Amino acid sequence: MSRDYRKLRVFRFADELAFEIYEVTRNFPKSELFGMTSQIRRAALSVSTNIVEGSHRESHGNFLRFLDIALGSIAEVGYLLDFSARLGYIDPETEQSLKQKHEYCIRSLKALINSLRSIPNTNPKDKRLKTKDQRLNKGLQNAHTRKTICQTPLSLAGRTIVRWSLWRTC
Repeated sequence: MSRDYRKLRVFRFADELAFEIYEVTRNFPKSELFGMTSQIRRAALSVSTNIVEGSHRESHGNFLRFLDIALGSIAEVGYLLDFSARLGYIDPETEQSLKQKHEYCIRSLKALINSLRSIPNTNPKDKRLKTKDQRLNKGLQNAHTRKTICQTPLSLAGRTIVRWSLWRTC
């Protein structure tokens, strides 16, 4: 089940933010080329690439997992923007603009994740139970067949010892 990532508003926001971060980091000192510049660029690009990769996964759960990874990457971008501003690499006006786009991207991504989590999983390949009620009912149905650890007294040569068994139901 392939989804068209280009139709996702959050993808467009993440893509625009990554593009602007690439533009801004061109002015970073050359000494930071393999440090801060590389890190913030990779984190910014990771947001949109995880959305793209997740959108082409077969299961609903896998798509959500990639969106969660994208959420972690956008959080990293936020910290790196703050850190870059404290070092004086970004002027306050540009920082404010990037932070607004960053916050909007986070809100959009969280909204997408929450809306997808509210939809029951309908993929037949995904064997996980779909709702909390289904998981609870399955647990109650299997409660009587579960094996538990039991203590069984056993007499051996006049001594009573305790044997632990995993295969007996108490």
